Parts: sequence; structure tokens; C-alpha cells
Amino acid sequence: MADVLHVSDEGLQVLAAHCGKVSAELMAATPPPRGGLPIQATSGAVGAAHAALGGAIAALARRAQASAVKSAAAAAEFALTDADGAQQAAAIGDSVPQV
Repeated sequence: MADVLHVSDEGLQVLAAHCGKVSAELMAATPPPRGGLPIQATSGAVGAAHAALGGAIAALARRAQASAVKSAAAAAEFALTDADGAQQAAAIGDSVPQV
């Protein structure tokens, strides 16, 4: 039997809010300041690692924000599709003669 994915617009909105929060937390995270003299090799290596870490954090924040936007859009589309389906089902029910 195939796995079933249960989705609701509320669940997608919760996911969007969570992704937005994660994105904000990542953007607020900054690597610690560089210690030592910039002429020391270890200080340069630590500075380079911090720069790379900052880039990775920014990339993760952008992905989390994109997931938030996509989840919010999917929630809106899901709610609209669900409402349309309910109207169509009601119209079919109204057109069927009662016995």
C-alpha cells in the first residue's frame, strides 16, 4: 500500500511560519569575532572559516525563507482548491434527484 501524505492549509501555514522563524534566527546568527592579530596564520584561517560559515548561514537562511514563501503560497492554493472542490461537490449533490 502506498504511503499517504495528509496535507491541510493550516499545516502548510504552520510550516511557513516555522521556516520564516528559522530563517530569521539564521540571519541573526553571526560567527564570533576574529581573535588574534591578522598577520598570524591561524587568525587568517579562522577568519576565512568564519567568512565561509557566514556564507553558509546566509544560504541556509535564504533556503528557509524560500520554503516559507512556497509553503504559504501552497497553503493559499490548497485552501482555494479545497473550497472549489467543496462547491463542485455541493453542486453535484444539488443536481442529483432525491429519491
